[in-house]
Amino acid sequence: LFAKLWRARKLYYKVLPIVLVIAALWIFVQPRYYKCTIQLAPETASESAMGGLSSIASSFGLNLGGINSVDAIYPMIYPNVVSSSDFLVDLFNIEIETQDGDVKTTYYKYLKEHQKISIWSLPFIAMRKVIKNILPSNNVHNLNKKDGEFDSFWLSTDENAILGKVSENVKCEVDQEFQIVSITVTDQDRLVCATIADSVMARLQKYITEYRTSKYKNDLTYYTKLTEEARLQYDKACEDYSKYADSHLNVSMKRASTDIMKLENRMQQAYTTYNAFLMQMQTASAKVQEKTPAFTIIQGATVPEKPAGPKRMLFCLGMMVLAVIGVSGYLLRKDIFS
Repeated sequence: LFAKLWRARKLYYKVLPIVLVIAALWIFVQPRYYKCTIQLAPETASESAMGGLSSIASSFGLNLGGINSVDAIYPMIYPNVVSSSDFLVDLFNIEIETQDGDVKTTYYKYLKEHQKISIWSLPFIAMRKVIKNILPSNNVHNLNKKDGEFDSFWLSTDENAILGKVSENVKCEVDQEFQIVSITVTDQDRLVCATIADSVMARLQKYITEYRTSKYKNDLTYYTKLTEEARLQYDKACEDYSKYADSHLNVSMKRASTDIMKLENRMQQAYTTYNAFLMQMQTASAKVQEKTPAFTIIQGATVPEKPAGPKRMLFCLGMMVLAVIGVSGYLLRKDIFS
């Protein structure tokens, strides 16, 4: 078989240069892209009774997920949070700047107007525009939405297209064994890549913090309102008691003494109510601090030095290998099938 291939080596001399030239023409015009990865370990709230079972399961490489968590949003569903439309649309208005400083705009306009494209994709883009002009438009706009505002409930056709690009660029993964969250952002500019990665991490931290503390913040707001109302009632009760007591200082009538005692009791009740609400407010404030999660950043956002792809030399080498396999298969087709 090798002798048969060697006799036909002139075919390789013809095919391989052609494949190399075509592969180079294809890959060297493709725009470069960069990747930035952030790793963080979030704090999780778990039931103490399940801690031992979770440790035993993790020693066997298993993960119990949210079974032992008192949170509805635990690390294993962080990728679902990041890939949700509400989360991704919130990234549209992030202010970005390219490394050369030529572009300073929002992330939405950067993806829409400042993306590098391959020359081979120009015919397809032109064809798509022609088809778009021929077919009836389904791009219905929300008239109540102002310029620069985005509503994930009602997105236009262009906004949905940009949402798809953001979804491809922003990825989130979780290590099931060690519960380490990895956020990877891909972009054509290295500074934009690092900026978006840092913004995604900050927004994810804010999202989880708001979820963990929302109930206790509502309790804090509620008890703060009740405490303020109780304080006003207590101040009014003190003022009424002081005025009446001063105006009846030398009066020995039983009725005046009874009224003073009633006002004093009312003042004491107002103080008791105020003190109870004040303690509830302080407890709610302590709960907000207690439930605020801590995030340990293992790998922060850094501007990548080298592009992540496309791997031009590897692509050309791979195409050459495929060409060798294809030519060899063509020459040995009779031997293979017989």
